[in-house]
Amino acid sequence: MPPTSRRPSSRHPGRRPGAARRGRAATPAAAEAVTTYGSPRITRRMAVLLLVLLVLAISYASSLKAFLQQRDALATTRAQISESSAAIERLEKQKLRFDDPEYVEQQARSRFGWVMPGEIGFTVLGPDGKPVGKGPELPDAPPAASPGPQWHETLWGSVEVAGGVPDKTTPTPSDEVVTPKIQDEGQ
Repeated sequence: MPPTSRRPSSRHPGRRPGAARRGRAATPAAAEAVTTYGSPRITRRMAVLLLVLLVLAISYASSLKAFLQQRDALATTRAQISESSAAIERLEKQKLRFDDPEYVEQQARSRFGWVMPGEIGFTVLGPDGKPVGKGPELPDAPPAASPGPQWHETLWGSVEVAGGVPDKTTPTPSDEVVTPKIQDEGQ
């Protein structure tokens, strides 16, 4: 008998005999499994997919948090740089003003109350005898590093020692006589 090939019928192309139609279940039990309208069934594939998506979301969230923190730090640093640049520009302008002798003179008069030779300076006193308004102020001197004797005390102490008579009870190195020992080479 010659082999016969099965060809789909021309009336229904792509259809196999005994196969269920698309969208319909072949048996009533299969129809229940496919067309359940209650809670969806979670399959293993779906659980693995949800787990992978959860892990990816957590890893991206931590990366996003680090990105946002770095972006905020960068914005803060840029703001500090712009403030520092503005301060530098102000100080450079002030430095240029101090190159002008008239400005220096005006600052010396207003800050310290200085007057030029031949001028007469005055201070207005209130009823309590204190100057009215803000008077000239100098910055306070920095405190001494270690409170030791003043220079004039040290100087006077050296004068007293130099003018006194040395005490003979304690021997000085010049009072001692050093006699070298001579060893006999024969012994």
